[in-house]
Amino acid sequence: MANNGQMKELLSRSRSPLYLQVACAIRSRIDSGEWGPGARIPSLDQLAREHGVSRITARQAVTSLVEERRLIRKQGTGTFVAKEPSRWMRMSTSWESLTRMIAGTSLEILMEQDLAEPPLPRDIPGIPSEAYHFMRRVHSWQKRPYAVLDIYLDQKVFEKAPDLYRSTTVLSVLNEQETVIRGGQTLTISTADPECAHHLGIGVDAPVALVVRHVLGAENKLLYFANVVYRGDSVSFDVDLICGKSSA
Repeated sequence: MANNGQMKELLSRSRSPLYLQVACAIRSRIDSGEWGPGARIPSLDQLAREHGVSRITARQAVTSLVEERRLIRKQGTGTFVAKEPSRWMRMSTSWESLTRMIAGTSLEILMEQDLAEPPLPRDIPGIPSEAYHFMRRVHSWQKRPYAVLDIYLDQKVFEKAPDLYRSTTVLSVLNEQETVIRGGQTLTISTADPECAHHLGIGVDAPVALVVRHVLGAENKLLYFANVVYRGDSVSFDVDLICGKSSA
């Protein structure tokens, strides 16, 4: 752990508000297991001294983590790490797992429209369709939001089963209704912008995983692509590493 002077210098390098930087430092100690579930965290005065910030800034940092449900305040006894697991969604990166609807997932559509010229991500493979149906949605599990999705689905494909595509995970319907040749995704670690932070119930600048995902159909047609923002404190990704034996 950096000392007071080092911490102050490190925090000064960031453009983010001080309280968000302190919240990030506290969050890291929770995620690493240094402060386990049910552990009492240091007092506001201790946190302020440790990070070289004011007591008000330390309080703002703690409040933001309470709002994220990472910390719990108990009157007269202090502030504690929440006992429930921080990462309560485990997601595999295999096609089979992505196409299975997660039990308990609920969907909220924030916006939808037909688009003749969607914003295609750079270097995305496949031949674009003539038009796409756009949906911005929030996915939740047990009433807790875990992802914001901007989905672009081939307009003709959408029109075959609009109610299904609106009410369940798009990939699961695609897998059953269409000929899917291949798909792919790219994951980037980032921080939440104000809009995503609002929909996910997290602080601005909280860690998130950005996933750009695509699905190709027959004749290399780009049937689907999506920009997905996952809560960094709620979702973990399981990736299988296939190791082959080298031949002598």
